Order: sequence, then structure tokens, then C-alpha cells
Amino acid sequence: MTIAMMKILFASSVLAAVISAMISWFVSLQLKKLDYKNDYYKIVIKKRLEAYSFIEGQLSVLKNVVFDESDNRPFHMLFSNGEMLFYESQQNLQSAMSLGLWISEKTIAILDDTLTVFLKISVENDLSANERVIEIGKEHYKELAGLRKKLDDSTRKDLLSLYKMKGFGKSADRPKKLIYINPK
Repeated sequence: MTIAMMKILFASSVLAAVISAMISWFVSLQLKKLDYKNDYYKIVIKKRLEAYSFIEGQLSVLKNVVFDESDNRPFHMLFSNGEMLFYESQQNLQSAMSLGLWISEKTIAILDDTLTVFLKISVENDLSANERVIEIGKEHYKELAGLRKKLDDSTRKDLLSLYKMKGFGKSADRPKKLIYINPK
């Protein structure tokens, strides 16, 4: 073997090592970026699941229905024990709304409508008398049952596509809903 051939072999070995190192570095960099992206998605999904867990709690509250034996009219159980239970039963709703960034636009709109109904009830009525609270529950049963159904359907649909990040969080400028209630 001549010196010239040895130089060519050595040069090609060095060149192969350099190219191999560059390819390895590039692949490693791409894998790190992918790991970072996957870790980010895991965090986002965890936050979204946390927000939807409060919606699940609110749905559970709204699914509890009582029938008044005196007139066979239904009302949600949250109206059964007066003012205190009425407000306590909205805690999941408030918590979900505070995590609205992680919830779909459609579901937020339904939560907002539900909160508006509860706000209207509390502003327009004296909730200190238990019998009156039950009557208010009967009056608003169909409206709240309809909202619960919409919320249930929307939440189920959202949970089926929770992992999809395309389009998530696009609307940072959600319209602010102002409520004016004319007290009696």
C-alpha cells in the first residue's frame, strides 16, 4: 500500500467521521425538539383535563333532580336546601370559568349562559326562604336542564378531541359578556 493510498483512506475516514458526527448531531437536535414539543403537549392536556374536571363536577350537580310530590314538578337538587346550597353548588362552575383558557369556545359559551341564569336567579329573587328557592328551581328547571344537556354534549365532544392542538386557543379575544339585570 502506498503513502498516497493511505492518505486517501485516512482522509475518507476522517470525512466519514465528520459527516457521521454532523448527521448524529442533527438527528439528536430534531429528537430534542420533538421531546420538547411532546412535553409541552402533555402539560397543555393536563391543564385542559383539570379544567374539564370542574365541568364534570358541575354536570354531576345539575344531573341530580328531585320531584316534588305535591305537584309532580321537577327541580334540581341544588335548589332543595336554600340559599347556601344554591351558591355552594356553583363552585365547580366558577372554577371552570376561571380556567376558561383551557376550555373550548363552545363549552365556555354554554358555561357562561349557565352562570348568567344563576346570576339572574340570585339577583332577581330572595333566596333566604327555602320554599321560595324550591319554587324558583321548578321555574328554571327546563332552562337549566337544556343547558346541562348542551354542556354534557359539548364536553363529551371536547374530551374526544382533547389531544388535538390544531386550533386550540386561537381566539384570545373572547367577547366579554356584560350582564345588566334590572332589579325589582
